[in-house]
Amino acid sequence: AQRARGLDIAWFSLDRADTDPALLLAGLVRAIEQVLGASPPGLVEDALGLLAADPTLAARRLLDWAMLSERQPWIIVDGYEAISGAPSAILLDAWIRVGVSRLIVAGRVTADLPLSLMKARGEVDEIGPRDLAFDASELEVLAAGRVAPLYLDKLLRETDGTPVVTCHAVRSLSEPLSQRPSLTARSWTQALQEYYREQLRTDLRPELWRLICRLSIVEA
Repeated sequence: AQRARGLDIAWFSLDRADTDPALLLAGLVRAIEQVLGASPPGLVEDALGLLAADPTLAARRLLDWAMLSERQPWIIVDGYEAISGAPSAILLDAWIRVGVSRLIVAGRVTADLPLSLMKARGEVDEIGPRDLAFDASELEVLAAGRVAPLYLDKLLRETDGTPVVTCHAVRSLSEPLSQRPSLTARSWTQALQEYYREQLRTDLRPELWRLICRLSIVEA
């Protein structure tokens, strides 16, 4: 969507393999190449050679390429939790220290990055879980008149506006009574539980999922 608006977006989704600094660096290069085209000859080799000795120099080598371009892309690093506390995180740390201004880091954990000085200068925007939650006016727009205000108020108090929970609930409450599931069918809360289970399973290694299944206590 942002590319359609004319913004140059280099998007890189992290996974567990990116805990290796060299693989993270190579992934960042591939992401930037989506916008700028092929990297200059020798750039990757130079950056990899600098990485072990001084990650800051490796980051600057990449940034020189991006910053000298007339397009200057926005770089989105998604899934920070995959490298949180890993050796490769030092590359993002170095990236910030050399002064990049178009970096977006997204994840399910708070990024442990050197942002204090940039925050003091007002150069950092942070979006947390509370910023993503629906407030009363947004919930009213979401319901679009299909749910009574009394139920919306109760829903907001019980869910704290959490988007996934709220959307499941509004969808269920807005259905006509004749189309709502019977008592023996799945309720919206059951559907939500299934959604969370699938999300949990997606993020876990297969062996951990099997262990949880073996240790789980099934209620009678």
